[in-house]
Amino acid sequence: MGASIGVARYPVSAWSAAELLRNADTAMYHAKRAGGSHVRSFGKEDAQRLSHRLRLRADLASASATRQFELHYQPQMDLRTGRI
Repeated sequence: MGASIGVARYPVSAWSAAELLRNADTAMYHAKRAGGSHVRSFGKEDAQRLSHRLRLRADLASASATRQFELHYQPQMDLRTGRI
């Protein structure tokens, strides 16, 4: 049996209880991805990645809501046979 542990510290890693738990959970999943039985702390790089991901998600939701996406279809052709 092993354990994967995620650590987040107040106020270094978060300012609220919910944020602190979320960041500790993120660190724990990083520990699990590293093969389990690890301890991982939520650090500045994790905070930057999380901030970037949340900003990207919000930007994509906003662009979708305001119909800023266009779909372009580019057929692919087999050069040997000429078939699409």
